[in-house]
Amino acid sequence: MTTRVFKGGFRVVAALGTLAVVGMFGACSAAGDNAGDSPYPGSGGGGDDAGGDAMGGTGGKDGGTGGTALTGGSAGTAGEAGTGGDAGTAGNGGEAGEAGTGGEAGTAGNGGEAGTAGNGGDGGSGADADAGDGAAGDAGSAGADAGDACANQIELCDGLDNNCNGQIDENNPGGGQVCTTNKLGVCEAGTTQCVNGVIRCVQDQQPSAEVCDGLDNNCDGNVDEGDPGGGGPCSTGLPGQCGYGVMHCVSGGLSCQAINQPKSEVCNGLDDDCDGATDNGSLPGVGTACKVPGQPNPNTPCADSISVCEGGQIKCPQTYFAQSETCNATDDDCNGTIDDPAAVNGQPCNTGYPGICATGTSLCLAGGNPQCQAAVLPGDRTESCNNKDDDCDGTVDDLNANTACASQYPGAQAVNSWACTGGACEITGCASNYHDVNQAAGDGCECNMSTFAEQCASATQVSVPLNTPLANPITRTGGIGSASGSAWFSVTFAKPALGTPYRFRITLSDSHGSEFVMHVRTTCTDYATCTSGSTTESGQAVTTWEEATTYGSHPADDPAPPSQVYVQVTRTAPQLTCATFTIQMANY
Repeated sequence: MTTRVFKGGFRVVAALGTLAVVGMFGACSAAGDNAGDSPYPGSGGGGDDAGGDAMGGTGGKDGGTGGTALTGGSAGTAGEAGTGGDAGTAGNGGEAGEAGTGGEAGTAGNGGEAGTAGNGGDGGSGADADAGDGAAGDAGSAGADAGDACANQIELCDGLDNNCNGQIDENNPGGGQVCTTNKLGVCEAGTTQCVNGVIRCVQDQQPSAEVCDGLDNNCDGNVDEGDPGGGGPCSTGLPGQCGYGVMHCVSGGLSCQAINQPKSEVCNGLDDDCDGATDNGSLPGVGTACKVPGQPNPNTPCADSISVCEGGQIKCPQTYFAQSETCNATDDDCNGTIDDPAAVNGQPCNTGYPGICATGTSLCLAGGNPQCQAAVLPGDRTESCNNKDDDCDGTVDDLNANTACASQYPGAQAVNSWACTGGACEITGCASNYHDVNQAAGDGCECNMSTFAEQCASATQVSVPLNTPLANPITRTGGIGSASGSAWFSVTFAKPALGTPYRFRITLSDSHGSEFVMHVRTTCTDYATCTSGSTTESGQAVTTWEEATTYGSHPADDPAPPSQVYVQVTRTAPQLTCATFTIQMANY
């Protein structure tokens, strides 16, 4: 059994196969549960076999949200509460009773397309009635219209469901407006809210601890009282002593307030006048004459000073320190004696003369008047080759080198000419067959020996005729005129007639104990080579060089083996001796 109560003041009780209506009216049409609960029935009368599906559909277009539209005499099975769509067509039932009229609600509407259904309630489970075979009556439209009227109502803050949606005072009706709570500080501002059916002004903020923001945070009527956030140390950003500050709440914001104001600078290691510099400017007690503490002779320059500000304290630093005594009427070495004779007399000094005459010795006269006495006066000496101006005429080494150097080096032998270069005598020419090997001016041209060309391009020419036997070779004996020089020879061997065998030999017969070494070359730069079987020998650093061949005996002899070679003799290591060597050349 299903029971529905309508606002019109009646109750409908439906049972399987029977419809009983209790209330004001004899017949009704049931609208949806949320369609405004219209009290105006449609057609009535119940046949025994009314079509079950003729009562509902999926919600009437003109009906409310969901619900079962009662049509016909017998109650059919309730249709599902739809969200719109067309109302279901009545089934073929038995004959219905007389269709009731729409009563006061007006003419019954057609059971055509339903309006847009709301969220419908559950359709009642109508029992099959034993209606007659008559057709179901058309549902009235009054109930749907009443449902629309309720749904269109504006929800009010009154504790009621004004728009018939099952919710009371939803969406805070009348709320969200700015209002005043009549409280103090930040608690004064409020917003209206619907509370228990009554619009109230609810404060936006609750009291809190006071902060520095220009507001009355604790709602006691006072703004920023108690200096909130203040009292801590801070930096004002100013230089010097003015940079120290304390935080205070000023005009709703924290501000660093300076503790000190600029004042006259004193020597204390601080920036008193706040100009960014410490102990600067004119300071009391600074810049005056003072005596350096701890000086053994307080009346000397070492004890006299000017006061300074150092490390925030006035001090008298020592600015003058003991120096070498000079003739100036001052105790330079701070020993208590002015122009101490032991220190200022007899010292090297400059006389003002040129050359060697500039050197003198000091003499301090009374009143700090220094004199320099010359040891050599201009014209006292003759010029020597020593890079000095011996005759004090302002020119260095203006002399005849041959005369001056011969006088300076009387032990030099066999020297033909001298030069004075950079203050030193140099031998530029020796007597015939004499050589200055050791480059020392003292012994002159100390080596008496033959020498040969020192360059390949100007090599000493030697011709070796045919049939020059080993027993009677061509010989050259001599030395090398410098420590690292060479002796060069261009040796030409005469060739025999075509097809005649011959050989030639070059021997370093005397190397003076391996002091000299010989090199045989085909050119000034290439060493000669000699092949014997599978062995090829080089002419570098040899004592004997010999070749045997037959002139024109095979194609390799045309051209014939070299008839000219270059012989270079060098020292194995640079040495300054007058030693000689001997080379022998044979052609046989």
